[in-house]
Amino acid sequence: MDKTSPVLRAAVERVSNAITSLHQAAEWGMGSAPIVYRTLGLPLPYSPTVRARRLSTIYR
Repeated sequence: MDKTSPVLRAAVERVSNAITSLHQAAEWGMGSAPIVYRTLGLPLPYSPTVRARRLSTIYR
């Protein structure tokens, strides 16, 4: 961005910030549930009621 003309600098910076924001959201969202909920490493309960409750709680 240092070589960008002053006229275009604001627009280039906005696009750069938008790309960075989307990149970070994709990265952070991809592993957030397993990191926060260690129980995802365990098998889900067989009971449909308990299974539904657990999934609802995790992905609320």
